Parts: sequence; structure tokens; C-alpha cells
Amino acid sequence: MNEGQKARPWGRWAGEVVVIVASVFVAIYLEGLADDAERAADAHAVLAQVSAELASDLESIPAIRQQQGELVEVYAALSDWMGSPRSLPTDSVQSALDYVGFNNRTLYPSSGAWRALTSAGQLVWVEDQALVARLANFYENRAIQLEFNGRDYDFNVNEVIRVTATRAWDFQRREPRVNGGADLVELSGQLRYLGTSWNPYYISLLDQYAQEIEALLIDIDAYLTGSGDN
Repeated sequence: MNEGQKARPWGRWAGEVVVIVASVFVAIYLEGLADDAERAADAHAVLAQVSAELASDLESIPAIRQQQGELVEVYAALSDWMGSPRSLPTDSVQSALDYVGFNNRTLYPSSGAWRALTSAGQLVWVEDQALVARLANFYENRAIQLEFNGRDYDFNVNEVIRVTATRAWDFQRREPRVNGGADLVELSGQLRYLGTSWNPYYISLLDQYAQEIEALLIDIDAYLTGSGDN
């Protein structure tokens, strides 16, 4: 057998090895692409949930804002009444105090989907990093600001109704407490403060929150539509 005849089987074997190795690398590469596509799809699905939570918050805001607007008038009426204890409309005062105590509705921002997106490390699969940055700023600043001030607002209202109002007003007899003149004056001032400071400030926070949600919903929808996930 000559040299050429001996070399051909080895050549065929080497060629087959190259083909096999190349096939393995191609398979690995394609599998990687499939994994990346699956991770991106999962991230986009959670981003869609973020959008749904934002839309839910946005839907809740008008009713909360309306109720806060009604409280402005209640605070003002109560403050005026407390300033004239001899002509207090007792039934109206009782109803108004009850209304304040049970109807100071605030919004606690939804953030479950956003926390899931960040904790699972899925943000890297959202290609629009500018959108990611805006969402991070929204949740780390605007949403926290609204939640913190909502809790503080609730706390102040509860303190006024449960502490000062209880000292100044007999809720069982539905009338001012005897010798409670100084407490009525204090209650009047606190109610006016709630109506002129806390209430309009909280409404402005709601409005800012709503405006940012509206803009984010547009951008999220555009991104998901462009990615073929909507």
C-alpha cells in the first residue's frame, strides 16, 4: 500500500472530527441563544406585570383624590366650629370627626412585580436601559416618597382624632368636654393644619405620581410592542 492510500483514512477521520466539533459548538451556541431568548421573554413577562400594577395604582388615584378633596372642606368646617364652641352643631361635628377618622384614604404604591424583576436579576434582559433607569428612579424615589408621606399623613390624622379630639370631644355624649376649651382651640389649629398643609401636599404628590405612571405606561407598552411581547 503506497503513502497516498495510507493517508486517506486518516484524512477522512480528521474531517469527521472537525464536523463533529463544529456541530457541538453550533449546538451550544444555539442553545445559548434559546436560553437568552427564554430569559428575555421571562423578563418581559414580569415587565408586563409591572405595567399592570402601575395601571392599577393609576386607576385608584381619582377616587382617593376626590376623597382628599372632600376632606379639605371637612377640615375647614371642623376648624371653624371648634373656634366657636358656644354655637357648635354637635351632630355635624360628631359626623365630621368620624368622617376624618375613618376616611383618610391614602395610596400605598404597588411594587411586587418590580421587586421580582430586580431580585431575580432580570433587568439585564430588558434592552432599553434608559427605561430601566427611569423605572428604578420611579420606584426608589417617587413611590417611596408617596408611601412615606402617606404613612406620615395617616399618623398625623390618627393622632389628631385619637388624642386631641378625644380630649376635646366626648364621642359618647356627642358634645364638647366640660372645661375642654383649650383642647378645642388646639384641635381647631391641628385640623386647620391638616386641611391647609398636609392635605394639599398629599394631593400634589398623588398628581405627580399619576403623571409619572402615565408616561411610564406609554414607554413600557412601546418597548414590549417593539420586542414582540405585547
